[in-house]
Amino acid sequence: MDRGQHLAARARHAPVRHQCYLEAAILQSELEPTRLFDELERLFETLVRAVSQKEEEWTLIGLVQKDRLFNRLFDLELTPKDYAKVQIENQTPRPLVRFLMGIESLQEKTPLGAAKLVPGNIEELESVYGEAVNFYELAKRREERMVDKILSVIASLPEAGEAISQGIASSLGSSQ
Repeated sequence: MDRGQHLAARARHAPVRHQCYLEAAILQSELEPTRLFDELERLFETLVRAVSQKEEEWTLIGLVQKDRLFNRLFDLELTPKDYAKVQIENQTPRPLVRFLMGIESLQEKTPLGAAKLVPGNIEELESVYGEAVNFYELAKRREERMVDKILSVIASLPEAGEAISQGIASSLGSSQ
């Protein structure tokens, strides 16, 4: 068989291999969706980096990402990964005010002109922000207590071997 025939034979079998790979990837994403979401996030970041070239574009993209994060926060729909991002935002003072001021500074460069987005009652808005963050802090503490209780019950069972309880402990620890 010459090289051309060999390549033609491989090409005929390639769709089957790709189909098997896609079926396995879909099944895996149904069993463990976090890998799929991580991959989507990575692809989105790669696309954004390829499209945006100017510092202003990076600033705008950062503000859009923060807007999405704050919307999920106020809707009480954060994932654990989102909550970690909010905790990073909270390391600097008044993250919500900084976000609104960032949007204001971009608006000044548009034909629409400057518009004040930081409301006069910002303390009230920050209070609602603090309550939303507190909701997640309490949820995290509840989850940690629940895991501790589950582990203590498992450890108290005489038929639960040490290997089983360690395996469950590591599974629960990695899911937090």
